[in-house]
Amino acid sequence: MQSPEALAKIRRCTACHFQAPTVFLLCYDSSDIWHRPFDGWEAGYTDCASVVTHILLAATDLGLGTCWVAYFDPKAVIKEFNLPANLVPAALIPCGYPAQGPCDRHNDRRAISELVKFL
Repeated sequence: MQSPEALAKIRRCTACHFQAPTVFLLCYDSSDIWHRPFDGWEAGYTDCASVVTHILLAATDLGLGTCWVAYFDPKAVIKEFNLPANLVPAALIPCGYPAQGPCDRHNDRRAISELVKFL
């Protein structure tokens, strides 16, 4: 989305829009999604994660700045964009030419021992 009206709607749904001139809204169709037969888990978020990754990589290759935003109010997105009940908002991707480099915390890292358990 790029129109001033659509961007205003996104800004009402998240603080993490970074004043980007373009924001991608990724949704999945819950009426047409694979469910794991053992527990009914939906693959929608996993499918969207694959798409998000490719968008981020392609944008970076073009010299654009992006960010995967999960911090948004899904109910607000549904209401603002009048989404049908079967569409589940899964991710936002603000996109544009970055005004500056990464934030100060970009290179902060946690120890691998805090994140990974080897079995």
